[in-house]
Amino acid sequence: MVLEGHHGFEIADVLQGVIASYGIKEKVSAFQTNNASNNNMALAALTIGVPFDPKQSRVRCFATPLNF
Repeated sequence: MVLEGHHGFEIADVLQGVIASYGIKEKVSAFQTNNASNNNMALAALTIGVPFDPKQSRVRCFATPLNF
């Protein structure tokens, strides 16, 4: 899979492929991401194929706001 852009649906598509290739769909419980808004859409789109709550399962990067 090649990531053409940084849009949420494209990120979700790549993540779904990685999750499927490793066979870890039932084991995914959280995602650590930076604070970019496209990650909101990516995780929301990812819930279609992977059962998790995108708001409760996202660990945001704390270091990014500290560096600005």
